[in-house]
Amino acid sequence: MQVLRWTHWRPFVHAAKHPGQIQRALLQQLLRRNTTTRFGREHHLNTVSNYDDFIGAVPVQTYETLRPYIEDQEQTGEPALNIAQPVMYAKTSGTTGQAKLIPILPATLQEHKRSQAIQSYVQFTTEPRAYYGRCVAIVSPAEEGTLDTGTPYGSTSGFMYQNMPRLAKVKY
Repeated sequence: MQVLRWTHWRPFVHAAKHPGQIQRALLQQLLRRNTTTRFGREHHLNTVSNYDDFIGAVPVQTYETLRPYIEDQEQTGEPALNIAQPVMYAKTSGTTGQAKLIPILPATLQEHKRSQAIQSYVQFTTEPRAYYGRCVAIVSPAEEGTLDTGTPYGSTSGFMYQNMPRLAKVKY
């Protein structure tokens, strides 16, 4: 747990003390990474240097306005919405229309793992007995199917469970 303290908890606490600075840096990182995507070119992300520029360049989006980018990127492999290719898609139930396929990028999975590590550290430091014995995980299937391109879709919780470190798996 001390490793989690130094690698995840302390940076998290530092970031929490400087939320505006961290958010601006994250926005810049995302913008720089995605300027060459079709979405980035169409919205001139290369000219965006701050939040005000961003809200002026990129109108509020809905899934339906993003669907063509998501579908084109999946079909062609060309960066339409994200520079990174999704490793899977989280499928929503589609209660308000067609089911939605949310792109899950490698960075998305890394952020999930990071947030789980932070939560684990906090849980362990406040109540270490929670880690005695075995754990129960209730997750949806990691893979409910595959798209025509071969990319899986399913549940991110199932995917995270399926890909957790072997050391953690022994507790389940």
